[in-house]
Amino acid sequence: MINDPCSNMNDDAIPFSEWMRRALFDPQRGYYARNIRTIGRSGDFSTSATISRVLGEAVASWLTTQIKFAPSVQTVIEVGGGEGSLMSGVMGLLGFWRRRRLRFIMVESSAVLREKQRRTLQRGRVEWFDNLSAALTACEGRACIFHNELIDAFPVTLAQWDGTSWKEVWLEEHQGQWTEQLRDLSLDDEDARHFSALAHPSSDTQCRELGTAADAWLRSWAPHWRVGAMLTLDYGDAFPQLYHRKPRGTLRAYLHHQVLTGAQVYENM
Repeated sequence: MINDPCSNMNDDAIPFSEWMRRALFDPQRGYYARNIRTIGRSGDFSTSATISRVLGEAVASWLTTQIKFAPSVQTVIEVGGGEGSLMSGVMGLLGFWRRRRLRFIMVESSAVLREKQRRTLQRGRVEWFDNLSAALTACEGRACIFHNELIDAFPVTLAQWDGTSWKEVWLEEHQGQWTEQLRDLSLDDEDARHFSALAHPSSDTQCRELGTAADAWLRSWAPHWRVGAMLTLDYGDAFPQLYHRKPRGTLRAYLHHQVLTGAQVYENM
């Protein structure tokens, strides 16, 4: 899920988190900003919402329950809804009369995906916002929020154990090739304590991903949310078993449904 973000880069090393941010979200060359074609069989990857209606049924059931117990909440927000298939399924499954009483909002920063969502949801009463803070302000902070496979697309700080301490992976480009460097971890001690992944390294070369950008995102909109519920859907394993099986970390990319790991990720820049 990465593309060439490096047209305006110099040869100075950058943190992996910044490299990933540019690869995915750079306004000119980022994958989600410019280069995503579609999601599903003809795209680079699929989500569960593009494969089956089961997820839509589950989300619709969850929404029905939440609204029953919080009748003042009449706004439904999906964040990062891909091409709109999940919201489309949810709206259909809620039924005509319940759907008429609710306000539906899509939060999407990608102009390409927003246009795809508009085509998918053209028959529904849906509004669009660029960020969740603005969407929550528009509904006075009263909303049920859901998102599927969103958090794993946030840039991560990549940490590696060097035998004595955690270091941060930086990247340097030279003649079209990216190479890794290890530098001091940019997190201070207080921030580092938020991440259980740094607690117990299991090998001298253990790599782990820290969701620093996801944490910042949550903090950015939380003050605007007054009442409601949030459903976060993603897939993984429990800590620390996950890293025992993946000593080089869980970082993955996708290109035409092919999984890329390690140096393959950098080769496809």
